[in-house]
Amino acid sequence: MVNARERLLETFRFGNPDRPFRWECVAYWGEAIERWKGEGLVGHPDQYFEMDKQVSFLGFHSETNVQAGFTGTPYVPPLEAKVLSEDEKTRVVRDSNGIVRRELKTSVSMPQWLEYPVKNREDFEALKERLDPDDPRRYPEGWEKAGAKYTDRDYPISMPVCGFFGHLRNLVGPTKVSYFMYREPALIRHILKHWSYFDATVIGRVKDQIDLDCVLFWEDMCYRNGPLISPRLFEKFLLPCYRRVSSRARRLGIDTVCVDTDGNVEALLPLFVQGGVNAMVPFEVQAGNDILEIRRRYPRLVIYGGLNKLALTRDRARIDAELTKVGPMLEAGGYIPSLDHAAPPDIPFENFRYYIERIRKIEDRYASA
Repeated sequence: MVNARERLLETFRFGNPDRPFRWECVAYWGEAIERWKGEGLVGHPDQYFEMDKQVSFLGFHSETNVQAGFTGTPYVPPLEAKVLSEDEKTRVVRDSNGIVRRELKTSVSMPQWLEYPVKNREDFEALKERLDPDDPRRYPEGWEKAGAKYTDRDYPISMPVCGFFGHLRNLVGPTKVSYFMYREPALIRHILKHWSYFDATVIGRVKDQIDLDCVLFWEDMCYRNGPLISPRLFEKFLLPCYRRVSSRARRLGIDTVCVDTDGNVEALLPLFVQGGVNAMVPFEVQAGNDILEIRRRYPRLVIYGGLNKLALTRDRARIDAELTKVGPMLEAGGYIPSLDHAAPPDIPFENFRYYIERIRKIEDRYASA
């Protein structure tokens, strides 16, 4: 009987899995799960809808206790998060990335970003001692024997790491990344040289213990209309890093290198591919990503997602229309059907249930005999 790990690896190879890998929603807002529990959900959606088990994204760190980072930069020891000031409606906090932000107390919303920890070379050097990939505190006690329990597993493990732009934006802020690339290119190269070494080293240390199936970089370097830096700056500063670390991963036997970025990624796709990336997630539809067109132009790129989550906030006709993409994508191979980002709380549980029922019927048509 084929297990979840074999199924995903066969998908990565553009092969013929017994059926499509079931991971039809990349994540959920906490408020969505709370709403759904009042509308009939029992437990977590992944278990309720019998999605294929995997260890990936933020779940990797809770499973392994390896401090490799993802959306955050993995300081060891961690930076202290603290409230700096507050009033009746808001509070100003310094978070575990050293970023100062103002946030509302009573609702979930985008905070106001006030200050980032690195303004010059001296600031970075002061933080660098917390970013030693060989620090034994970065790995759980007994790490030398930790891999034994994963030897005969039947589920895939994808190791997330903080990407190169992601690390820079945590240090200096997304607005100043381009500014520093023009005004302080030596500092940017210094940071990226260290981060390439960090990621390559941590990946190697983990691979010594766990037979990884994928390395997953968090970037979030695009918005609705395109990338947050120009393709020229990507090619100049980030492309060498991707080439270096993806080559390292493949020498270790990790064939799939994936990038997680929001927004419209079209202008950067050819550069990611040149850098050794062969999988991407989540292809937000509202930002203009068309996975059918992307598949046409990149026939060997593994694609996660690309199904408009907002269709599920409407009616069944909109859901059915969105699902017309799934058959052609599965026919082409290398596709994991999923929503294009976390399910928001304005999706009724009945709509999500209908989405799962309909997409599973389509997936069943592509199950091998």
